[in-house]
Amino acid sequence: MALVVDRRKKLLLPVLIGLVLGFLAWNFTRQPEEKGTSRDIPVEMELEDFELVHGSQGRKSWQLKAEKSSYEKEKERIKLFRPNFVFFRPEDDAVIRVSSLHGLLDREKETIQLWPRVRADYEQTRIRADRMEYDDSYQELVFSGHVQIQYPDMQARSGHGVFDLESRTLTLWKEVEVVLGEESEEKRVRRRE
Repeated sequence: MALVVDRRKKLLLPVLIGLVLGFLAWNFTRQPEEKGTSRDIPVEMELEDFELVHGSQGRKSWQLKAEKSSYEKEKERIKLFRPNFVFFRPEDDAVIRVSSLHGLLDREKETIQLWPRVRADYEQTRIRADRMEYDDSYQELVFSGHVQIQYPDMQARSGHGVFDLESRTLTLWKEVEVVLGEESEEKRVRRRE
């Protein structure tokens, strides 16, 4: 009886080896389409030190940098971590810098969104907001949520604001408050009471 069990064990090993070798040979000879390698699979790619420069006719119009980014292929957009957006005005060498904690670049729509704690600096003007949106076709920076403007001798607050990049004008609306001259927050609070 022991002799019969040993023969079975001896026959089982070559059969197992043959099955494994047959499976490997079959798997390697299949076409790539059968294995699923040629399908268009949505890929997310993450990059550090992301930089995109946009311009036309040899002129740089804006630059977008981020510490980290991830690309969503299905939606054709790039998520940004600690983005810095710089708009160049070659006519007068002016530069507008905008930064925040997070952002989103939609390559198809050519829009940029930044949030929260948005900071924008232009010459002596400082703008703070919860959110900023830029649409390349309109050439405007649209600020929303607790918008604060600071000039050397004026401060303003509102719910929304638009900075026109071509005309360099700033329009505020929704609960606008303007303080001329230097006035402390304490005086403003007392005046409201």
